Amino acid sequence: MPSLYIALMHGEVVDKTGNEISSSLTHFDVHDIARSCRSYGIAQYFVVTPLETMRYLAQRLISYWKSGLGSHTIPNRQDALDVVEVAIDLTEVVDRIADREEQPPRIVFTSARAGSATVSYEELGEAIRSGDRPVLVLFGTAYGLSDSVVCRCEDRLPPIRDGEWNHLSVRSAVAITLDRLIGETKK
Repeated sequence: MPSLYIALMHGEVVDKTGNEISSSLTHFDVHDIARSCRSYGIAQYFVVTPLETMRYLAQRLISYWKSGLGSHTIPNRQDALDVVEVAIDLTEVVDRIADREEQPPRIVFTSARAGSATVSYEELGEAIRSGDRPVLVLFGTAYGLSDSVVCRCEDRLPPIRDGEWNHLSVRSAVAITLDRLIGETKK
């Protein structure tokens, strides 16, 4: 299976008026998404923020579970946090993946907003299983990804649920998306 990467964007996102902003990091997102990524065998989970204080906070959280008190109290959390890396922006994420994989990733974005999907979960899942190119799936915070990010993507997944109310936590959205893309390993 080719490598699947996840990025949670805290920079290059928009506020409710559509202005590009940087959003705050939450420890739940770092920790819980790492657990989902580890469970589904994701190559790397990037926490992306241009804010130095938020990168510091993310690194401290990761250190707590990997080498601090948390590594002694709940040792298996260390395994989950092994998949987390902190990055400044999407360009840095793409460059790191391209260096590791010796080719750039196929970038796919998610959105809770209605819009035309260019790839289904089934199609992307098949490409992940049978393809030879790494895939990077982007998740936004705040009110979603900025146009500057969306225009760099090759594909868009459909919203998890259509309808008037569609506001899952990003932790839930990542877990559902990973299950739809990877699911149970077929034998």
